[in-house]
Amino acid sequence: MPVFIAKARLMPIIDPEPTHPRAADPRPPHPYPLDRRPGRLLRRMVPWLLAAGMVLMAATLIHRRYVVPIDRTGFTAAIRVMPLVVSGPGTLDATIRATLASRVSGRVLALGAERGEWVEAGHLLIRLDAYDLTGSLAAAEADHAGARQAADQARAARREAVASATEADRRYRRSRTLSARGAVSPATLDADRTAAESGVAAIAQADAMIRERDAAVVAAAAAVDAVRARLADTAIPAPFDGVVTDRAADLGSLVGAGAPLMDLVDPRSLIVTARIDESRMSGLAPGQPATLIFRSDPDQVWRAAVARVGRAVDAETREVMVDLVPENLPGHWALGQRVDVQILTGERMGVTWVPGAMLAPRPGQPAGDSGVWLLGQDGRARWRRITLGLVSAGRVEVTDGLIPGEVVLAPDDLYPLRRVRLVEDAR
Repeated sequence: MPVFIAKARLMPIIDPEPTHPRAADPRPPHPYPLDRRPGRLLRRMVPWLLAAGMVLMAATLIHRRYVVPIDRTGFTAAIRVMPLVVSGPGTLDATIRATLASRVSGRVLALGAERGEWVEAGHLLIRLDAYDLTGSLAAAEADHAGARQAADQARAARREAVASATEADRRYRRSRTLSARGAVSPATLDADRTAAESGVAAIAQADAMIRERDAAVVAAAAAVDAVRARLADTAIPAPFDGVVTDRAADLGSLVGAGAPLMDLVDPRSLIVTARIDESRMSGLAPGQPATLIFRSDPDQVWRAAVARVGRAVDAETREVMVDLVPENLPGHWALGQRVDVQILTGERMGVTWVPGAMLAPRPGQPAGDSGVWLLGQDGRARWRRITLGLVSAGRVEVTDGLIPGEVVLAPDDLYPLRRVRLVEDAR
């Protein structure tokens, strides 16, 4: 039989009404009742605060972009003379230079100069060990002395042969005279004739010996001269006045014949050899002025003049060599220095041009049309498309789109309608 359990329903206990009524609040009621639950007011204010911040940021951005001016340099367009310049890379070289080497092998005993030192012609630069050559010279001189002694002996032998031949000839003539009288036998006459002929042959033989010994003397003297020349090759002097630009040999090192030991350059013969594209060579001529900028000192400009224009074009680079003579040089120069060369080949009159650095593409199109930023009458920047012409030495001819008197701005960090304050006008 199922059992049913009754659940009692709990009812809230309500306090009875107080016996004494609550006193009335003497303060007037608030016109806008406040919701005093925690965070409710803050949650209502957040959207308004965010909106106010965004408005402030937008106002600040607009103020900075379109109200606060930016300082910029400008270039006033005008009809000018445009220099025609041919440019190319170059290196410092010299027309009088020498790489010194020894004709003999040996050990370096002395060095007479170091890199960068000035030396005069004849100054001893390198001396090599000459011990072996000294012995060879002594032997050659001894051979020469022996050859001369042998030649002297040959001459003495000839004198004896001449004396003997003279005596034999005298006896032969006497025998012929006596034979005609019948006082000398035919046998004696034949013997005297044979002796006279032998004397003549002895003289001829002595002459041949003298020639042979003289030739030996000449050969021995040549051998002495050769050894002395080799000995002189151990001392290497400066062939001309100049500066030592390099030294490959060290003190005590063993060097071979023909090995480069030291480089010498005459500073008065320094030139700059530039490489110019063959398409620009028609305007080149000796005597044209030029400017040089050494990579080691890019802020300094040096003057030069064209000395020679090459007659051969490199098969690979299609460039021609041009030699330029500088008026002066940096205090610290070195052969092979890289130089940027600009040669003035002429001028073009009545050209409107702008610096190439002021060209700028259309805003938002890095590969778009070429143009420039112009400063308007209201002090704001505006981009304009232009038509370009000749380009020379960082200058670009403008054939259309630019009116003389307009101010072209440097294009860094510009956009349409940006306010600009002109700080420098390169006219």
